[in-house]
Amino acid sequence: MPQKFLSIKNFDRYQHFKKASPPWIKLYRSTLDDREFINLPTTAKYVYLGLLILASEGCNKVFNDHSWISHRLAIKVSELDLKPLYKAGFLVASESTVYRETISQRRDREETEIEGEREEIPTHVGLRPLRGKRSIAEEDKPTEKNFAYGQRLGVDVGPEWGKFYNYCLAHDKRYANFEAAFRNWLANANTFKGGDSRAMR
Repeated sequence: MPQKFLSIKNFDRYQHFKKASPPWIKLYRSTLDDREFINLPTTAKYVYLGLLILASEGCNKVFNDHSWISHRLAIKVSELDLKPLYKAGFLVASESTVYRETISQRRDREETEIEGEREEIPTHVGLRPLRGKRSIAEEDKPTEKNFAYGQRLGVDVGPEWGKFYNYCLAHDKRYANFEAAFRNWLANANTFKGGDSRAMR
């Protein structure tokens, strides 16, 4: 079974920030003197540097999805070869789903009611979970509507989808409509960065 996450070896030892999505990461000049790094194919060097940034978004947990990684790094899936990085010892794989929440994600969890999470039923019966709710899967991706909505809000959909995906996995979030759930996520991402709340309407 494929590992769920990729991690950068010794990432925590060399990075200053201990929370997700820091404004910057450390890249040591000694990297250029590292024989293993020097011997990497050119594309693998770029991928490694990109994975360092992605690892910082999720506390050194990068979702092991080549399509998603390729999208984030703006390269073709066919060009994404992680084998040299594993062989050189730069990457390790893990099934761990440990993912520390950012402040904004905690606000999302505590304050956001996801559209369509429960169905309308008679009050004497009470509320019950909506049928068809499921966990997020590798096949789930942002829709064209999500990208259009993110553009309207001025929110970068790519990074937000990564956070949303890891959040759903880490907390076993289940939804009947992931497009609607992610739309709410984008709306809150816009709110917490100081966007115009009217754009949510």
